[in-house]
Amino acid sequence: MRKLSFVILFLLFSSILFSANSQIDSLFYRYQFTDGLERIDLINQIAEELSVHSPNQSLSWAGYALILSEEMNYDKGKAYALENIGSCHYSLKLYKRALDYYQQSLQIEQSLNNKEGEARTLNDIGLAYQQLNDYDKALEIFLKSLIINEQIGNKKGSSQSLTNIGNLYCFRNENEKALAYHLDALTIYEEIDDKVNISKGLNNIASIYVYWLEYEQALEYYQRSLENYKEIGDENGIATTMHYIGLTYQNLQNFEQALIYFLKAKKIYEKIGNKSGDAESSINIASIYLKSNDFVQAANHLEKSLELAKEVEKKDLIQENYLLFSNLFSSQSDFKKSLEYYKLYSDFKDSIITVETDEEINKLRTGYNKEQSKIMNESNLIKQERLFSKVLELRLFLIILFGTLFVMLLYYVYWTKKKDNRDLQIQIIERKKAEEEVTKSHEELKELHKGLQKKVKVAVKDIRKKDHIIIKQFRQAATGDMIANIAHHWRQPITAVGAIVQSYEDALEDGMLDQDYLEEKTDEVMDILTKMSRTIDDFRTFFKPNKVAERFYLKENLEKVLRFVSTSLEVQKIKLETDFTHDSRIVGFAGDFSQTIMNILDNSKCAFEERKIKNPKITISLTKEDDKNVIIIKDNGGGIPEDIIDKIFDPYFSTWEVGKDIGIGLYMAKMIIEKNMGGKLTACNIGEGAEFRIEI
Repeated sequence: MRKLSFVILFLLFSSILFSANSQIDSLFYRYQFTDGLERIDLINQIAEELSVHSPNQSLSWAGYALILSEEMNYDKGKAYALENIGSCHYSLKLYKRALDYYQQSLQIEQSLNNKEGEARTLNDIGLAYQQLNDYDKALEIFLKSLIINEQIGNKKGSSQSLTNIGNLYCFRNENEKALAYHLDALTIYEEIDDKVNISKGLNNIASIYVYWLEYEQALEYYQRSLENYKEIGDENGIATTMHYIGLTYQNLQNFEQALIYFLKAKKIYEKIGNKSGDAESSINIASIYLKSNDFVQAANHLEKSLELAKEVEKKDLIQENYLLFSNLFSSQSDFKKSLEYYKLYSDFKDSIITVETDEEINKLRTGYNKEQSKIMNESNLIKQERLFSKVLELRLFLIILFGTLFVMLLYYVYWTKKKDNRDLQIQIIERKKAEEEVTKSHEELKELHKGLQKKVKVAVKDIRKKDHIIIKQFRQAATGDMIANIAHHWRQPITAVGAIVQSYEDALEDGMLDQDYLEEKTDEVMDILTKMSRTIDDFRTFFKPNKVAERFYLKENLEKVLRFVSTSLEVQKIKLETDFTHDSRIVGFAGDFSQTIMNILDNSKCAFEERKIKNPKITISLTKEDDKNVIIIKDNGGGIPEDIIDKIFDPYFSTWEVGKDIGIGLYMAKMIIEKNMGGKLTACNIGEGAEFRIEI
């Protein structure tokens, strides 16, 4: 055992010499001056640091820690080592093996009543189940970890559990829930000033906006993450975030900016020796050069990426490199090389067999060999003698048989070779014809592609122009609504100021106009003017657009809208009834949501005025149905004609007389609720009027 420990230790010393990571260097320096249990803890820390980027080295260190822990009966070190071994297998994508080691570690942590270690290992187990596509089991494990961390007040552990739950919901494409959990995790990270995880949390949020195709919003979060990484000097984090920014610019078709960030990320990866990151950056740089037809640069970076991918055994990158090489040579009309690389890509894809499958085969083979040995040991001498005589007879038969087969084989080889030569000539002729047809088809596709690109650019330009016009008209209409509401709120105060001014003449005639009277009336006027000024501020704050999603309460938002429109409703003698039996806090754009409610109310007001409805009434309710918040706005304005009810959310569609409505209010309301906030807005007729239903 001591010799084995010495050999393992020698290998670990050799591997650490090639590591450029300052944290690992620091741990290794401390390791040389420690012994006993402290040395085991340091070995485990080194294994943990290496587990992501150098899992094979990490596995050696963790195995050495496990040996020492068993020799010294150190259960805490043994649990830590088993967890690290599981993490190594996780990094190597051997998730079932990783799960086995995590389970062993969990049993020890539970026996030691180490709640922090138990919660941490549960997170690891949840990640393994997630990679095995058992999302329900993973969610159950993550929630157990979260409960334990909250019970012991471990904020860092709680934030990690929240992050894992958020990532799980991302895997399940439930991105609204994912965003809520990631925002909660980010709040805790900021509270405990965990700058590394703050950056990771910002990157997680940005990835959700990328999924929603809201690239500008994603870039804002990525840039915040990048600044934070720069502040703490985390070069690997800086390179990774730059790589994400490059991918986002690539999605925006801004290949120039994407190339700048990929090159910066690659430079840092080379500096810190992260070969996996270097390989990924190189292949993305090559893809951009390939798009711009710079085939020399594309080939250089593909060769570099393929070399690094083979070195770190990144099978997915090796496969992607073969495919890009095929596309590169196809773009240069070198179809022979293109076909060769595509065959490499196809063969490599088909040849990938997991280590777990090999091990299962070896287990079955070992079991079979043992069984055969057992049978042989149980044989007796009589059976062996009979077998020997039969073997002699069989040998004579086989000699005759193999002689005959050999002659037949020689004839078959001669006949097959002759046939293959004939078939090869036919294939060469057919291949030449196929290459000519491929070349012709390729040219036709190029021309078709150019024509389609031009049509797409023109169509996109027209759509953006129309969207800008609609948004501008919507803002103008909103401004008009705001001015009308201000006018309603100011009418009574202006009347009061007029009455005070008129009172000066009466006071003068009655001999009451003195200094005290003037000061009293002046104070009243100033108080009224102050309230009028505050009205302007309230409306400006209310209609200020939101650029970033925020948490807000639905009931509070609805009540604020009703306060702003109350005066205009009173002027039109419209009765307002509310039923807010439920309240909920959601993530979205509060200002846009308020404008949506006002647009629907304005639609009802137009109906009352146009149709001269007696005793007009609007009813607003806020309830909970299943897991959704439901806002229902009903009126008795006569309803919506059935022949146009399917068109009311179309842009520029309006049934009111010219000047009252431009037909974009309900269109923008539907866009805000369904596109910006992931909800649903519908309309139908009920009784004497119409009903608008919002589900969020």
